[in-house]
Amino acid sequence: MLDKDLLKNSQRRGNTVSFKDAFDEMLKTLNLRKKYKEQSVMSYWRNMMGEAITERTLRVFIKERVLYVELSSAPLKQELSLTKKMLIVQLNQAIGEKVIDDVVFM
Repeated sequence: MLDKDLLKNSQRRGNTVSFKDAFDEMLKTLNLRKKYKEQSVMSYWRNMMGEAITERTLRVFIKERVLYVELSSAPLKQELSLTKKMLIVQLNQAIGEKVIDDVVFM
């Protein structure tokens, strides 16, 4: 059920609510917001890195605000390690909040 304040604050006519507001409220109600943001980070990783790196990415997961990326190429691990701080900033900016504190390349 949607929050009454959400309905009052809606910029739409009547009792309608934007999909974004309804979706955000659902995530909040079901305590899924954090998990949704983490999934968004993992999805964005694939989009941000492109096909060449995605093909060498074996696994991506998040545990305790750390993004773990398993790669099949040792030179690629080294190269990405050099840009780790920039990657963290870009991923968090893409999501719109700080979800990742560190990245570990395995």
